Amino acid sequence: MSPDNAVEIAGVSKQFRTYRSSGDQILELLSLGLVRRQRLHQALHDVSFSVARGECVGILGTNGSGKSTLLQIVAGTMRPSEGQVSVRGRVAALLELGAGFAPDFTGRENALLSARLLGCTEAEAEALLPRIVEFAGIGEFIDRPVRTYSSGMYVRLAFATAASASPDVFIIDEALAVGDRVFQGRCYARLRELKQAGATILFVSHDLASVGSFCDRAVWIEKGHLRSQGAVQAVVADYVAGTRHDTPPPAPDRAATAGDGLVLRPGDTVDLGGLDASDRPTAVRLVSARLEAREGHVELGVDAVVRDDVRDPDLSLAVKDIRGLPLYGTGTSSEGRRIGPLRAGDRFHAVFRIPMPLRGDLYPLALSISDGCHTGPHLPIDTIDGRLFMEVPARGRGRHLIDVPCDVEVDVLHSGVGVLMPPRREMHRRSVCA
Repeated sequence: MSPDNAVEIAGVSKQFRTYRSSGDQILELLSLGLVRRQRLHQALHDVSFSVARGECVGILGTNGSGKSTLLQIVAGTMRPSEGQVSVRGRVAALLELGAGFAPDFTGRENALLSARLLGCTEAEAEALLPRIVEFAGIGEFIDRPVRTYSSGMYVRLAFATAASASPDVFIIDEALAVGDRVFQGRCYARLRELKQAGATILFVSHDLASVGSFCDRAVWIEKGHLRSQGAVQAVVADYVAGTRHDTPPPAPDRAATAGDGLVLRPGDTVDLGGLDASDRPTAVRLVSARLEAREGHVELGVDAVVRDDVRDPDLSLAVKDIRGLPLYGTGTSSEGRRIGPLRAGDRFHAVFRIPMPLRGDLYPLALSISDGCHTGPHLPIDTIDGRLFMEVPARGRGRHLIDVPCDVEVDVLHSGVGVLMPPRREMHRRSVCA
């Protein structure tokens, strides 16, 4: 195995024996093999590719294409009929919903057991438990049997356990399609942390936007064959062209709960003091935020208290999509507004007035205050990222990401005479697909 690779898949094929009925299987057993009733289903055909250490690879394919079979073989829960798979390091996998959990054990007991199965010592598993409980965010259900859990709770606990164990190879098979939008945002933030720390990620999703923005490369599996691999955008384009006749998957559930962060809705003021309080410095503290929806724009107000002198502060804002891809960013210094120097005991209030052509949805916000924006070096003081979400009201624009203002002129010909119709006074809007 190459030292640069975390996963190597060489000539992997997988066959399953199937029967039309249980009676056919019994008849074959009673005949001592003289009567053959089985059929062979070839799930994978001679699949070969490698994944470099620290790389995130998206696995694309329609339902029944062999993606899940391949990931189970990589995870070690299934053996290939032919070929070889080599994996370097600790492997964590989110495959079938609830797989690996003992239904009569509590969530806490299952988290400890799963951490041990991932290679943690008993002491390491105990040390990870508070982080797992906090990330899962299922409240008192952590001490109830997992057979009482909803599908969303299963995923929360499974992801929290696997991600907290800091695996070398993390395998995710459509797990993030279950659960609310806020928790999905937190999962993507944690995946980015693992990726930056050098983890290798195999990521299966029917959400092509997630694959395109999150993955470094992509692999397309179709009817058990490796159809394409390489740059993610090129493979996504091949996949879309090759499956255009298929029915698109349903849109993900956009319901959100505030248990994983703060959802800032129009008219709301939220206290920022409890977000990641143990990790946040104290020279300047972001304490509250308020959102107001106006015609065509939003106003985001931010309050902060100053505990130590800061000579050259800058307050910055980034609006992201649920996968963490930056959509918009600005700051007081980039807008020509200087807010320093600040002295201990001061407070300040800033308002960002932002045109908001985005479709209705939840959008993660990143707020950060730093020092040295003009004089350098640029030093972060307080940051909130991945725990604050802005709700943009729906305006009935469908599935399009943004509405772009557009003037329309129409040239109508009557009896060979051109009549130019001037643009209407209001702005027409043309939607641009995500």
